[in-house]
Amino acid sequence: MIILSLVLILIWFLSEFTGSYLIPGIRFPKTNYKNKDRGSGFLITADVIVSVLVSLIFLHYNILIIHFPVVYAGLSLFFAGIIIRQSSVYTLGTYFSLHIRALEHHKIIKKGLYKYIRHPQYLGIILSTIGFSTTFGSMPAILLTLIITGWVFHYRMNVEEDFLKNKLGKDYEDYIGKTKRIIPYLY
Repeated sequence: MIILSLVLILIWFLSEFTGSYLIPGIRFPKTNYKNKDRGSGFLITADVIVSVLVSLIFLHYNILIIHFPVVYAGLSLFFAGIIIRQSSVYTLGTYFSLHIRALEHHKIIKKGLYKYIRHPQYLGIILSTIGFSTTFGSMPAILLTLIITGWVFHYRMNVEEDFLKNKLGKDYEDYIGKTKRIIPYLY
């Protein structure tokens, strides 16, 4: 299981590094902007690190571990999350940023998953984080990850949506009225 955890961490790191840092940095010019995320970017990074560490600690101490059927569900969530996250980053193109900001002539992206939900890239991170914890099957780790990740992303989405309502006005309000946050037709 230690080898599996290291492989998953490496895959996750490489997908985030190439898809969220390296490729956007090469494809799109740097823009000057003031970061408006009110600490939510730090919380996302901390959430991922804490979730991984909690999962590995609970695995190491064999705390309420459930085996194989849960492993496959966790791996499925983990890889689905990576695919959703990276396809969302690609769909945003020049509008993608790790920080909350708006470009001078910012427009709302309404294609791909953004046609149905406002935050598919966050959905991807949430699925990967929960999938990682689920892969190692500790029920307390899964519950802790759900609580922490749920709170962090609820905060981040509130901050981002407040910023975009202020910056884009009625267009973003209309978009909110036609889409859900992260689960199509539900939430």
